[in-house]
Formats: sequence, structure tokens, C-alpha cells
Amino acid sequence: MPRRARSKCRRASVRPSATTTRSIRQAIRDHDAIILAHHGSLTVGRTLWEAYLRLERVEQAAQITLAAQQLGQVRTLSPQAVARLAEKRREWLQRQGRDLCQNCPVCILGDDDHLFQESQ
Repeated sequence: MPRRARSKCRRASVRPSATTTRSIRQAIRDHDAIILAHHGSLTVGRTLWEAYLRLERVEQAAQITLAAQQLGQVRTLSPQAVARLAEKRREWLQRQGRDLCQNCPVCILGDDDHLFQESQ
């Protein structure tokens, strides 16, 4: 019978500094997702599923941003332009006989709808 290879991985116990912990605690109060330099991302939600879906949204945004940077200078949309696109999406879905889910953690018009109302 073949022997199992010994793992060369070891569990590292690295504790974040008090400053890092305070920074994360402060940032996560106002944001659903944060990106930690050299550590990845951190997302929160009312449920584990909601936090996971937000993590997927961060990953998708990162992939789109990387692709855009590889094509040249990245220009961000104004809040007004985002609101116009969101409205067009809402209209398109309604024409398709679909409606946006209430309290949807994935859709930009779900729980985050208040963000666009402030900028209009």
C-alpha cells in the first residue's frame, strides 16, 4: 500500500496588530466588503449566504477592473450615470416580465437602492 505523502504545510498563527483590528472594525461598520492589502477581502452579511454573494460581487468587480486596466486607463462612472444605467436595467427587466427581488443581496438595486437615491 502506498504511503501518504507528508504535508509540508503548517498552520501559521499570525495575529493582526491592534491597529489593524481597529481599522477593520471601523471600516466594516460602514461597508459590506473591504479589501485588505496583502490579505484578500472580507465581506459581511446578515447570513453566511449573503456574505458569500457579496464576496462574489467583489471578485467580479476585481476581474472587470483588472481587464479594464489591461486595456488602458480606467474611467469610473459618475453616481448619476450609475443611477441612469440602473434605471435602464430596471425598465428592461420589467419589459421582460421580470421584477427585481426585494432585499436581494446580489442585485445592485436590491438593498443598496438607497445609495442611488442620495446622489440623484
